[in-house]
Amino acid sequence: MGLTRLGENSLARNVDILVQTSQPAEATVRFAATQSLHAQFMLIDTIYYAYVSKHYQNSKRRILDSRSLLAEYKRRFMNSTHN
Repeated sequence: MGLTRLGENSLARNVDILVQTSQPAEATVRFAATQSLHAQFMLIDTIYYAYVSKHYQNSKRRILDSRSLLAEYKRRFMNSTHN
C-alpha cells in the first residue's frame, strides 16, 4: 500500500494498493510541504479510525496490550538507569 501525491511516480507504479492525495497550492517561500503533509496525515487518520471502528474489540485489546508492554518497558528502563 502506498500513499503519494496525485499523478504518475515510482511509488504509484510499485504498489498493489495506491492512495493518492491532491497537491494543494503551497506558499512560494516555505520550509516544508505543509499543506500536502497535512492532507496525508488527515487521510491516514481517517483510514485508521475506519479500521478501528470496524474492528473495535480487537483494536481495543491490542491498544491495551501495547500500553501494558510500554509501561513494563519504561519500568525496566527506569530501574536500569538508576542502578
